[in-house]
Amino acid sequence: MVHFVGAGPGAPDLITRRGAALLQEADCIIYAGSLVNPALLGLAKPECAVYNSAEMTLEQVLDVMRRVEAAGGTTVRLHTGDPCLYGAIREQMDALDADGIPYDDTPGVSSFCGAAAALNAEYTLPTVSQTVIITRMERSTPVTEKQKLVLQFAVAAAYFLSLGLAGEPTATTIPFAGQLDLGWFYYILAAIVLVGLVNAVNFTDGIDGLNSTVSFFVFLALSLCAGALSMTGLTALGLAAGLLYDLFRILRCRVRLPLLGPALEQYADRVDLCIDHHVSNSDYAGLTLLDAQAAAACEVMTSVIRHLGVPLTKPMADALFTGCATDTGCFRYSNTTANTLRTAADLIDAGADSARITNDLFETVSRKRMTLENRIMDTLEYHFDDRCATIVMSRALLDELGAKVEDLEGIVSIPRRIEGVDVAVAFWENPSGTYKISVRTGEKANASAICENFGGGGHVRAAGCNVPGPLEHAKELLLEAVRKELTGA
Repeated sequence: MVHFVGAGPGAPDLITRRGAALLQEADCIIYAGSLVNPALLGLAKPECAVYNSAEMTLEQVLDVMRRVEAAGGTTVRLHTGDPCLYGAIREQMDALDADGIPYDDTPGVSSFCGAAAALNAEYTLPTVSQTVIITRMERSTPVTEKQKLVLQFAVAAAYFLSLGLAGEPTATTIPFAGQLDLGWFYYILAAIVLVGLVNAVNFTDGIDGLNSTVSFFVFLALSLCAGALSMTGLTALGLAAGLLYDLFRILRCRVRLPLLGPALEQYADRVDLCIDHHVSNSDYAGLTLLDAQAAAACEVMTSVIRHLGVPLTKPMADALFTGCATDTGCFRYSNTTANTLRTAADLIDAGADSARITNDLFETVSRKRMTLENRIMDTLEYHFDDRCATIVMSRALLDELGAKVEDLEGIVSIPRRIEGVDVAVAFWENPSGTYKISVRTGEKANASAICENFGGGGHVRAAGCNVPGPLEHAKELLLEAVRKELTGA
């Protein structure tokens, strides 16, 4: 027997009593590891087999179910929220039907219900709304512009139809002229106006660039004004426009985000504009402003601010100068150009405290950093006729010294300064056992090309990536990539 169980919106005590009892009795639990609170697994009996479906294909999940069923056991397939909403249970049920394996479904509290409970809100109110629409951001099936427009009209029509069924009057107050009852034409006109308002915001800068939150509050303000004037229809229109704009702004984003790594799913539909200077940029945003000749993204940002005519304040100048200085090694790296120096001069003119910033960044080190440098240099190794130098920051060492990310800034540049070294590589052990790699190169090697072999990237002279452990395996992978870059083989 297979039991599909809804885990609820997150809190372990929001699972149903039936769901909890099934977890306690299960011989096998297959849970959605990226979504389900692992605390629920504490209900399982000691001998229960537990599988994380985030690391499994559909066929692997089904194979586990078949094995447990053949052994006469019970399986709990634990989904987040309620399985009927985006739980992908239909394809599992179809396969179980084909295999003749019995199953049932135990509902859970969905997140949209949990959100209402957290806000002490009610979705359906008399004379306000009788319809709840559940949707989600587009993923692998993009919607065309025409389809989005049809969907906008459909949602608008459903909204105003719910108002009509709730008895909302169709009379509209016209300033200085009194009231006019438009009948059913009111809903048609309201839907057209609503969709027009949404897209008017979108067309303002051509790319959905206005912040949805700002737009929502603008529409909310209009709604409050209309309500104060007893213009009921306009009040509803303003609220709906704000909410609908937010929805369709999300739907219109088109993003490919390899640079976001594990945050891909969370932010995959939210990047409208990317300002960058990395040659490895994969064009993941809706629009990209890329200047590969710039030494730093802050150099590009300064140019954008200058063209917009925005006055540079001292805090802005300090932040932009810091970005330019860190990406150029205090203007010592080969990526420093005449424009980089002109940008730095402009920022100093705008109030950037260059002396303090460069001293804090490059002249002053903590005792922890000094100890760290000394210990790390004990790991220094040379390769390929001393053209490559590597250092290692083990997890044990980092934990021993309590080192943080800021303590490691620029440490890979130390072996790069050694005479004859064309490629410097720093191996930084992550808590997971994988290794974060930082690469610095001279004019005879391309750091970005080395790191792109492992899904990373960056600048020609400075780049990074992540590789699997253990250390010897990570070294083998990186050094082979370095060898190919140095020899052209």
